[in-house]
Amino acid sequence: YAGKAEVMYSPTDDDSWKVAVSGGGPLTDKVGMRLSGTWKRDGGDYRYGDGTPLARYNSKAVSGVVTVNPVDSVRLKISGYYVNADDTYVNAGLNWTVGPGQCRKTFTGNYINTATGVKTPFTRDLSTLTQGEFCGTFPRGGNILTPAVRIPTPATSTGGTLNLPAATTSNINMAKYLDSGLPNMPGAFGGEYNAHRYQLSGEIDLPGEHLLSFIASRSVTGSSVAFDNNFGIAVGNLVFPRGNQTWVREAYYEARISSPQKQRFRYMLGVTDYTQHYRNGQTGTVLNVNFENNGSTAVFGSLDFDILENLTASAEGRYTKDDSYVRVNGDPTLPAGNITVTRNASNSFKKFIPRAILTYKPWDRGSIYASWSRSALIGSQTNARVVSGLDPVLVPNPAIFGDFTAPQQNTAYELGWKQQYDKFAFTAALYYMSWKNQVFQTTVLAGAATTQLSLSGESKYKGIDVSVFADPTSWLSLTGGFNYVDAQLVRFASRSSFESVILNSGSLAVVSDGYRPRGVPAITGNLGVTIHGELANENAWYVRTDVLYTGDLYGDNEEFNRDPGAATVNLRAGVDLRKGLTLEVFSTNLLNLKRLPPIAFTTPGIGGRKIFTPVPKLRDVGMRLLAEF
Repeated sequence: YAGKAEVMYSPTDDDSWKVAVSGGGPLTDKVGMRLSGTWKRDGGDYRYGDGTPLARYNSKAVSGVVTVNPVDSVRLKISGYYVNADDTYVNAGLNWTVGPGQCRKTFTGNYINTATGVKTPFTRDLSTLTQGEFCGTFPRGGNILTPAVRIPTPATSTGGTLNLPAATTSNINMAKYLDSGLPNMPGAFGGEYNAHRYQLSGEIDLPGEHLLSFIASRSVTGSSVAFDNNFGIAVGNLVFPRGNQTWVREAYYEARISSPQKQRFRYMLGVTDYTQHYRNGQTGTVLNVNFENNGSTAVFGSLDFDILENLTASAEGRYTKDDSYVRVNGDPTLPAGNITVTRNASNSFKKFIPRAILTYKPWDRGSIYASWSRSALIGSQTNARVVSGLDPVLVPNPAIFGDFTAPQQNTAYELGWKQQYDKFAFTAALYYMSWKNQVFQTTVLAGAATTQLSLSGESKYKGIDVSVFADPTSWLSLTGGFNYVDAQLVRFASRSSFESVILNSGSLAVVSDGYRPRGVPAITGNLGVTIHGELANENAWYVRTDVLYTGDLYGDNEEFNRDPGAATVNLRAGVDLRKGLTLEVFSTNLLNLKRLPPIAFTTPGIGGRKIFTPVPKLRDVGMRLLAEF
């Protein structure tokens, strides 16, 4: 039997801590078991206006694995986990803008009528804006605005008591899921989360050294979140309470047969089936829902042939049939035929997905490879009907967009080199991707609601990716990585609140061809340096620093608002107090970088400002005790 334990504590801001224990071993010569449990809290780095913590996260998790080997040729594994978590809300606004007339930028481009394809040149002098606006560069997170209160009352809320999610309040269409994994709505801003999964997997040795492997799993996740639809930005410190509930049930099955691996010609054949029931409902004054049933069935296989001892050709293929059925998306109380509600819409997709790889090993411990692949995905819901119902200026005719985007297709090429030496190893790859009908989600502020509009376009990516590992001395270890990507929109028409309000496109879209896609940095990199050794009593010690760099990226598809590149530094140092017991001190985000997360979105919001989500994680300093027994 063997086990591990971890105790962590950080007094930074609101206290953070973690307790984790795992252990197990053989019960008999044919049965083994391992159990683990984790209880942790990530302290809130921010405060509501009333002083209560914001961005505090608590979770409890248990998991277990039972292995059974009834005979030598059969190996079975039964596993499962359960997670219960809650937070005090993680989204906020940003108090940073220039006043009306102070944005000295001029934007030149083309509007496009997505129905006719007609383009109209335009020039937009942003100094004529009558509202304050972000202009050019994202600020850091030091300007975060949080909601005034965590527990709203009619006196602190817009819309009065009708907007207040109570502890037992649910969208009436979601009530049936409260007994099957969906938590009740919290009585304050924040979220409640549940997840559980059970899985049976196994391997069976077949005659001729063939191997049959299989997986069967089922999971349910549920979340109920109450949030401030003003994102902390409001006149008179008023909040706008809203709620959102999501319940997802998934089932997955897979079986495959593999040939012996110690032969010149190798093959594998498998089948898989996946089903998902997705239910989402809003609470408060808006009771929109999105109920979907999705599924995917596929046959897949691979072939490997050693042409020479150092030259291997591989081919992979997958034939898939995907289905998406939308029972209802929008306000279910509206009558059938209302153009702002999607009802009983189905989307089906059949595709063969191939991949080919050629691997050459010209010298010892090194290989060169070239690959080609063509992948595909079923189209996504556009959400055009819902957006049209909330703001017909943005989407005056949802039929133009349809209920689903066209199927996505990605063609990729890669040329790489992998090499390993005694104290040094690296991988390097050049790649190129052409992505057709790629889905881009844009955030729109439609009326009082913030929602998503999914549009498709075409983009291309070419770049280089390098990873390095080195142990130059007995006391020094180095790891590093670098990625450069030239990403470009080839065909895309952007339509969101940014285009309609700031660029004055109204019901038209803005041509974004030639720009870098939103949220994609050109350069990312990492460097890890570890110094290690032994004390006089032979107890090991180490000091490790990690630097993670993310380059410039944009919050829109017109390269207007830029988030400058920055590096995050983490540091930790540890020493063995005795065999199996280590004390470690650490700091994450050592320099207290307040850069907004890459998934932050921008859109014209209340008072002309834009809203961002989620809040950046600030510096943590603490210690942990690690034990093996």
